[in-house]
Formats: sequence, C-alpha cells, structure tokens
Amino acid sequence: MPNLGRVVADYRQDGTWTLSYGLKLGRLSQGTSGLYSTTDDTITFEADSYCKANRPHVEQGTYAWALDGQGRLILKARYDPCPDRIALMDGVAYGRLADSSEPD
Repeated sequence: MPNLGRVVADYRQDGTWTLSYGLKLGRLSQGTSGLYSTTDDTITFEADSYCKANRPHVEQGTYAWALDGQGRLILKARYDPCPDRIALMDGVAYGRLADSSEPD
C-alpha cells in the first residue's frame, strides 16, 4: 500500500464516518465514507464507499475496538471481506486530534 501520509478517521455521533488522507491536515483528500454502528467492544462498518466501489460484493466489516494506555483507538479486524479497509485499520493506533489546524 502506498504511503498516504496522515490518515484521519472521523466518526460522527449520527453514525456516519469519513476517512481522509494527505500530507497536511488542511489539504486532506477524502478516501472513503459510510455508515457505522458500535457496541461496547465492536465497531461495524455498515457501508463503505471505497470498498463498495472497488469490490461490489463486499459486505460489512466488523472490528474489535479498544483504547490503549495513551488513549488511542485501536481496531482489530474480526471479519472484513475488504482487504483495503483491513490494511488501513487493522492494528493501527488512531490518536485524537486536539486541534485540526496545522501550519503549512
């Protein structure tokens, strides 16, 4: 997989999510978006625009989620037929963005 630079996942309370990438926060490109749902220890990607466009047969993907000792979100694939999503999310530590501005 190519180096995408910074990867930012945005999980909104309304059940939508986006994943964007790029070298600078102010210049991120949206890579995918969709719907998600959660339980106490799992997140299910109900819809994913990138996976669906590249693999029309793809079903939803389910991941275990937890916070590590530094408060970063760690996802671990339980079942996911989309290898591209697995490559971006499985075992990656996502930190919380305190401020979305970054100098150029």
